[in-house]
Amino acid sequence: MSSAGVVFKRCGCRDASRRRLEQSCPRLAERGHGSWYFHCSATNLLGRRERVRRGGYATTRFRKLVQRTELPPVRLHDLRHGAASLAHQAGADLKTLQDLLGHSSIVITADTYTSVLPQVQRHCAGATAHLVLTAARRTRKKIKTKARKNRSTRRPKQLPPPRPLQPQP
Repeated sequence: MSSAGVVFKRCGCRDASRRRLEQSCPRLAERGHGSWYFHCSATNLLGRRERVRRGGYATTRFRKLVQRTELPPVRLHDLRHGAASLAHQAGADLKTLQDLLGHSSIVITADTYTSVLPQVQRHCAGATAHLVLTAARRTRKKIKTKARKNRSTRRPKQLPPPRPLQPQP
């Protein structure tokens, strides 16, 4: 059974997996190496065989790549948050995201891993404005209709012309 692309955790993985991992790289059994390891038996882009790496290896490599390309500072873990937000915008429900991200609580997924993207905020604001304007137009139309009905069809009585003032003797 191949262990390519499997993430091992020294404390918490099955004993057979842990033993196989520590046999393939005895240094990992020592203290001070962290607890997460990525076992990759594939050949990397440079044609070299990859070995078991510590969890910080990918983070360090990613940080160096970001610095080299002069991109704005972003952590590898930020990509996980971004992917969750994009999946949520694409229609994935929170329960599915919780399962994909391996969270024990949907609250963590909802509060920490999903963000409301600016275009979603604009869409929501536009939809709200549309509802408010539609209601305002409807109300205005009702007011006009009632005002027409309440207008008197009779003309007011004509008052007699004022009497001329008589001079006093």
